[in-house]
Amino acid sequence: MLNEFSICTMNRGKLGLLSRFEARSVGKSAAPSLLLTGVSIMKSFADLSFFRAFDLLLDRANPGLKRSRWTYDGVEFERERISASGPKYGLAVEIYTLNRVPRPSWSLLVAKEYWWAGEDAKAMRSFRWARPTGGKRIEILKWLRAQEEKIRRL
Repeated sequence: MLNEFSICTMNRGKLGLLSRFEARSVGKSAAPSLLLTGVSIMKSFADLSFFRAFDLLLDRANPGLKRSRWTYDGVEFERERISASGPKYGLAVEIYTLNRVPRPSWSLLVAKEYWWAGEDAKAMRSFRWARPTGGKRIEILKWLRAQEEKIRRL
C-alpha cells in the first residue's frame, strides 16, 4: 500500500509546499514508514535534518573521520578536535570548516560539543550549531541538499 501526502507551511498568508512524503507499509503488521521524495525539508542550519545530512555527508566523504583535511565534490573540509578532562567531567569540541572555492564560493563552520561526567563518563550534554562564514546561505543549503539527494540514491 502506498499513500502520498504533503507537508505544507504558511508564509505570509500563502500556503507553500514544504515537502512531499510517501507512506509505505512494510509487511502486514508493520506501521507505515515515511520516505522522503522530492524536495528536502532542510530549511536552516538549526534543523535536525541539517545535522542528519551533515553526518551522512561526513561518513560518505571521510569514513571513520581518519583524515583531518579532505576534499569532496569541490568543497574543502577541515576537522579539528579540542578536548579536556578532569576527574569529574570531560569536554570535547569538534570543529568543521567547509570552504567551496569555485563559484558560487562559500564557507561554513560547524561545531559539535560533548560533555560527560563521573567515573563512568556518562553523557551530560551535547550541543551543535552551524553558521555560514562567507557566501550566501542559500547556496550552502542548495549544495547540502544536492549531497543529501546523492547519498539517498545510493
